[in-house]
Amino acid sequence: MRLARIKTPSRDTVIGLLEKEQLLLTPHHDPIEVLSLEQPALTGERLSWADLEANKLPGFEILPPIDAPEVWAFGFTYRRGPQFSRSPVIPKGPAYTHAINSGRPEIFFKTTGFRVVGHNMAVGIRGDAQYGAVEAELCMIVDANGQPVLFTGGNDVSAWDIEAQNPLWLAQSKTFEACCALGPIAVTREHLPANAQVRCRVLRNEAVLFDDAVPLSDLLWSFDELAAFARTYTPLPAGTVLMTGTGVIRPDAESLEAGDVVEISIDGIGVLRNPARRLYAATDFRMYEFKR
Repeated sequence: MRLARIKTPSRDTVIGLLEKEQLLLTPHHDPIEVLSLEQPALTGERLSWADLEANKLPGFEILPPIDAPEVWAFGFTYRRGPQFSRSPVIPKGPAYTHAINSGRPEIFFKTTGFRVVGHNMAVGIRGDAQYGAVEAELCMIVDANGQPVLFTGGNDVSAWDIEAQNPLWLAQSKTFEACCALGPIAVTREHLPANAQVRCRVLRNEAVLFDDAVPLSDLLWSFDELAAFARTYTPLPAGTVLMTGTGVIRPDAESLEAGDVVEISIDGIGVLRNPARRLYAATDFRMYEFKR
């Protein structure tokens, strides 16, 4: 099954079934619920998926495929390629070396659905970050038992320079407005090819700044192993998203900038496309006097 979650001109949020590049609308609102139905109901309305992806249907909007109660993210889940050691900005140090060699994946709380954007929506770049990083990832959506039942594309937007200054600032590096993008659709496991690749492209003024890919076969853990690790001591609400980590690293020190466009494509899922925008703080933390 291939599902999309969209907002209609009446502002309703509904699930559509993608079949032969036509999106068949249903009256249902929850993709996990749709999976449990032997035959989801259809409204009879059809939309061109190509037109919807290109934002050519006024009033319709592609939303993140799930309104996630929680989003968790894994790190150090891919085999380390030479781009990791070459990158001058990726956080390094004893803590990271230990994590890479420990045989235990890093996992951290990323955000809630409130800060997640979908296809064609802008991702955020922290205003106090010197290096806004793109992290292209395959993401799993779990059911009430913590089992992965749907897969989608994701961008774990990060401020690597903040994390690199101090690992205790990981949360600041990872969680902020529009810090996560998901989409464009969610698919069940049979639609995810065994040899699928995760590709990341960054464009500036329509010129390609970066283009690289990694096969999912380079993951050090299986989907089921990662999901089991995530739920072992932490019950996961149905619809929780698990970002499986990134294996695509830019080797240069070129930060994501406002106006850049990120395209994350995964075989079987499609292309998640997001422009970037710079965030501005409501208050300036420097106005506070910190005392030791």
